[in-house]
Amino acid sequence: MCISEELLKVLPEVIAKIKNQFDIYSELNGIYEKLKSINDVAPGLFIKGTGILGGIDDFESCVRAIIGQLVSVKSAKNNIKKNCRKFWR
Repeated sequence: MCISEELLKVLPEVIAKIKNQFDIYSELNGIYEKLKSINDVAPGLFIKGTGILGGIDDFESCVRAIIGQLVSVKSAKNNIKKNCRKFWR
């Protein structure tokens, strides 16, 4: 693989963001211990070994989690696209 010098400078940052996106180093037992009380609401809601979706950064993960609780996936995508066009030109 050949990487230009310009890209080589940011490669560690790109690799870190990819690892965060795929939650490479998540501690599944720790996640379960923190979230197992969800099963008090209804048994089986949170299963041991369930990972939490990662994101490129924490802000993205939070936005996805909040919107995911409020609307369907299709509606969420449309809302995010609309807001990105409006606020990040």
